[in-house]
Amino acid sequence: VLWLLRNKLRNRPGILSGLYLFGYGFFRFFIEFFRQPDHQIGLISGLTLGQLFSLILVFMAVAIYLLQRDKKVI
Repeated sequence: VLWLLRNKLRNRPGILSGLYLFGYGFFRFFIEFFRQPDHQIGLISGLTLGQLFSLILVFMAVAIYLLQRDKKVI
């Protein structure tokens, strides 16, 4: 999907990276529900460490999108 969007988003730097981070973080968050949590780390606020990292990726992706959505390269 990202490969197909690369030409369309060529004049919008950062958007493609943000889409990748969002997609990876989103799917990784839900995949972590099916994995066994690391026993030495345990759960933090009911979430595994992988889910917390995935949420950070999603928030970073949203931040990149919000910062780059109105910028255009000449």
